[in-house]
Amino acid sequence: MKMIILFLAVMLAAAGLFAQPIDRPVATVKYTESEVVSQSQFKQTVETLEQQYNRKLTIDEKKTLLDSLVAEILIIQAARKERITVADSEVQALQENYRKMYEQQYNKTLTEADFHALIEKTGYTWDSFTRELRKGLLARKYVMAKKGADLERVTPPSDKEVEDYYFVNQAKFVSPEMVRFKQIFINPNILSTQADKDAARKRAQAIVQEIKAGASFDNYWEVFDATGRVKIGSYMPGILRRDDANTRTAYGPELFDTIFTLKPNVVSDLITSKVGFHIVMVLEKIPFKVLALDDMIPPQNAMTVRSYIKSMLGQQKEQETVQKVLSDLVAELRRQAEVKIFEENLTW
Repeated sequence: MKMIILFLAVMLAAAGLFAQPIDRPVATVKYTESEVVSQSQFKQTVETLEQQYNRKLTIDEKKTLLDSLVAEILIIQAARKERITVADSEVQALQENYRKMYEQQYNKTLTEADFHALIEKTGYTWDSFTRELRKGLLARKYVMAKKGADLERVTPPSDKEVEDYYFVNQAKFVSPEMVRFKQIFINPNILSTQADKDAARKRAQAIVQEIKAGASFDNYWEVFDATGRVKIGSYMPGILRRDDANTRTAYGPELFDTIFTLKPNVVSDLITSKVGFHIVMVLEKIPFKVLALDDMIPPQNAMTVRSYIKSMLGQQKEQETVQKVLSDLVAELRRQAEVKIFEENLTW
């Protein structure tokens, strides 16, 4: 999966780039057939990246991007010449991997419509996204067929490499002060009248008293207005880091500071933040700590510092090998192909 992502990085940046051009070319490529990268389509790709980076690309960056697109064309044409194919099931499996990635990122299950909407927010239609995944898989298969042995020779980092990296970067391996907490969040902003918002606050204050009187905190997963039609609250567990400046700014200091001053298993009073009303209970306080090489990394405690460094260095080695393999392979294809670059058309 790691290598698929590496091979897709260029592919996804060039969605829809190779429709039939009618304007000036920035490149022409022929390995098995002639393809043209037009100025207008290349400009669209450049402008998309400039929006992401929030700055203009330099002429050297444009040349690098164009070289990547030429490399893509060469690899795809070579793969087709070798009769390499990609099954629909392979594309669907990769789409499902992307869906799971988004579900982890947003911490919720995505419907088909939700997933399509997220893809479209990145600037692709569903069809263009699917085409680019297919092209990426095709390129990966070709590279593995030609250079798979080189990739398989990548050795994992040694214990000494891991330890050397840790001691050079030891100051980076710290666990900030954290709290694991749960909260009942009541959002008055989705209510239309001030009377309803005032009623929401009163209901939130009543919930605080009910819990302090002995009601279970976990009973309040959903809170409804008087009509029972509008959901105004939800129960949400979470983890907060003391160094999370973005959350402090987004929610305001009152919520942030209160969470860190609460004692475990004590229910807060009603807290008003920038986004609504909160009732909080701290489950665990995790103190600041400089992590040793074999310490677990909180809060997930899913791996040690040692295993994290080993995985990270391993990925770096893989990436360096992939880049060399791709560079050698594309250089070989370019020697056999006809490639023309029109640098005068890279400015507009």
